[in-house]
Amino acid sequence: RETAIGYAMGARLEYILIPLAFGFGTAIVAMVGTNWGARQFKRARRIAWIGGATSAAACGIVGAFFALFPRLWMGLFTEDAEIIRIGVSYLHIVGPIYALYGLGMALYFATQGLGQVLLTVLANGVRLLASAGGALVALYWFGAGATGFFIAVAAGFAAYGALAAAALLHVGKSEARR
Repeated sequence: RETAIGYAMGARLEYILIPLAFGFGTAIVAMVGTNWGARQFKRARRIAWIGGATSAAACGIVGAFFALFPRLWMGLFTEDAEIIRIGVSYLHIVGPIYALYGLGMALYFATQGLGQVLLTVLANGVRLLASAGGALVALYWFGAGATGFFIAVAAGFAAYGALAAAALLHVGKSEARR
């Protein structure tokens, strides 16, 4: 029970990151789409990468801050020492990876501007599968407990960011050479 509650409270920080990344994303999709439509392909890609880096930095700062000071976040929800301990562990492991989550979300918006979202949607699907599959392996094969579960969640976020970046490199290749 405490593990589930501690995880849930720690993971609520992700709900702060979503509107942050969406804020950047709305600007990214408009600027990338406008430039792509104007056949300014290099400029559109540059905007996508700068927007992705900006979102990654913003989400990474939030994640790093609460990885360093996790009790500030956990203290908003509970005073239960065991729940705080579990949430602190989650934020120590996953918080530093939030930059890649921010990158993935921003590059999803960039690919919207390019009119080619399939690969970034699949990247998010891989995130979910990596997190869930990794958690099952960690828990049931290795008996790694909550720490293994948290590592699987972090691996899912890392995969999302990396695959979204690979997707942006891939989409619209023929146009980008111009």
